[in-house]
Amino acid sequence: MPNNGHSWSSKEISNLVKEFAQKPISEPIMVFARRFGQKHKLSAAAVKCKITDLKNGDMEEFPAVLFLDIETLPIIAYTFGTWGVDITNDKIIKDWCVLSFAAKWLDDDRIITDILTPHEIPPRNDKRLCQHVWRLLDDADIVIAQNGRRFDLPKLNGRMWKHGMGPPASYKIVDTMDAAKRTFGLTYNSLDFLGEYLGAGRKLKTEFKLWADCDRVDKDALERMSEYNQQDVFLLEAVYNKMRPWIPNHPRMTIYDKIIGVCPVCFGEYKTIGLYTAAKKQYPEHRCLKCQAVWHDTKPVKD
Repeated sequence: MPNNGHSWSSKEISNLVKEFAQKPISEPIMVFARRFGQKHKLSAAAVKCKITDLKNGDMEEFPAVLFLDIETLPIIAYTFGTWGVDITNDKIIKDWCVLSFAAKWLDDDRIITDILTPHEIPPRNDKRLCQHVWRLLDDADIVIAQNGRRFDLPKLNGRMWKHGMGPPASYKIVDTMDAAKRTFGLTYNSLDFLGEYLGAGRKLKTEFKLWADCDRVDKDALERMSEYNQQDVFLLEAVYNKMRPWIPNHPRMTIYDKIIGVCPVCFGEYKTIGLYTAAKKQYPEHRCLKCQAVWHDTKPVKD
């Protein structure tokens, strides 16, 4: 196995084995390799090659599940009115851009966050931020976001495209707002309502002034915005963990490493509860003892 030109010492190997054993199972191998490499001044490629070598090429690669939330700066435009206003392109003074993001890997307490610098805000230059998010999306197998299909991910795609970036590697999307609308007849489907409804927490209270102050490069406002963004991600994970057995067509987590004998949603133990009856055949149906998800096999029972 090639080692990318690095000769590993016994101490480096010992550190690698120790830290890899402590890695959250959902953290992608390449993300760990970058993190370990930065800490020990090694290339990520060399670290990944060594891990593969130590494990004889048998990598237990669990799906990389990323929670993500972004905030944007508002559009600034000329207008003669305040009601039913049609703002055409020639009236826009400054278009929106990505202001900040927060993200974390499933079951990993570490938060990943970034926000525009005081020098990037006046020209609304979010290229560095988009490059940072792109790397996360490129490593992810599944991305979980509240209203992510309509807001976060299309917004990011638009800005990445503007900055000449190609699309990241493919990933599945789990949108908790979509899932709530499709599955539950709730009064509201906002993240704040879902968090309160489930007893999982609340969003931090803010007003539009916070976004305006960020646009004015108020450092206290930028710090507050980052805290707000991070709380959204912690709350998103808490809501998802309670919602996941109910999410329609949840991606099968076990398909990424062909793991069998565990729940395809959370890897928990399960019991068989009966048969799922389709139009012509029946399939064994199971319930997870951990997250309570219900699913059925893809192979029918024999007649």
